[in-house]
Amino acid sequence: MRPSNPAPHWPNFGLGMAPLPHKTISVHELTMLMEFAMQQGVKLFDTAANYHEGQAELCLADAMARQRAALPLSAIADVTVVSKIGQLTQIEYDRRTNPGVSHGRKHWDFSKTYLSETLDRSVERLNPAAYKYVLLHNPEEAIAAEGGALSTLDEAFSVLEESARSGLINAWGLASWSGLYATAGTPEHIDLATLLDRLDASLGAHHFKIIQAPMGLWNLQKFNSATQKRREDGQSMTLAGFCQDQNLQLMLNAAFDGGRWSPQCAEDPVLREFNPADILQLCNEIAPTACRIVGASQTATIESLVGIYHD
Repeated sequence: MRPSNPAPHWPNFGLGMAPLPHKTISVHELTMLMEFAMQQGVKLFDTAANYHEGQAELCLADAMARQRAALPLSAIADVTVVSKIGQLTQIEYDRRTNPGVSHGRKHWDFSKTYLSETLDRSVERLNPAAYKYVLLHNPEEAIAAEGGALSTLDEAFSVLEESARSGLINAWGLASWSGLYATAGTPEHIDLATLLDRLDASLGAHHFKIIQAPMGLWNLQKFNSATQKRREDGQSMTLAGFCQDQNLQLMLNAAFDGGRWSPQCAEDPVLREFNPADILQLCNEIAPTACRIVGASQTATIESLVGIYHD
């Protein structure tokens, strides 16, 4: 069974706004980077409500406003924003008396109240014409905390589908760091076939169209593993294969794993010769239909990325 509505068609590259562990940048620097990227023709930006302690969306909105004033409207009319919700900022976490604790790593809230408030705030910050796609942000630990029950996300599914049906967003989906690659049957595994069956049963026709996951040389074995199953016959298949089979837009981030492009780079004489452009090109060849999300902390990096993906 395939979704009746087609997946969105995006550029093959988007700029990621997640904080980079090797470089701390200010809010002003982040805004200038986003503005520079728009000037270079970047059309897709991947952010989250909790990135840079909630400031990333504001930086992007500021950059868009500045460019709207400086450039012809057509130059930024087709800019698309993909944001993610469900993870708390540290400030939000500290304010709570009984926060959800994600096994010492991250903190989440996928309740209807929190997600609705986050969506409303994001829409206020960002141009509604650009704020088109929203993903649930790393829900695997919330699912694992409930023994692997996808029912823990039912409220979240409802909120996002209502937002799509009302025209607030175009489509929605799920971003996961580890759940999509986890071993089948474990509590943290996100079985997309089961998830889509659940959505079909509870929502009917829906707007779940997007999957985001990390992929680079550092986790290539996981990416190529058959961690999902075909809906029609239960046959094991890769994440990329499942997305293609179900007409889902696949977004791949973290090509360099936060700057560490391969844990084997020091030991492997062949891999050691790769430079970032080589790595991205190889990733593109492995997953040619995916939208690649890459972060940057310098204008020179953005120029290089534009050159790689626009050639």
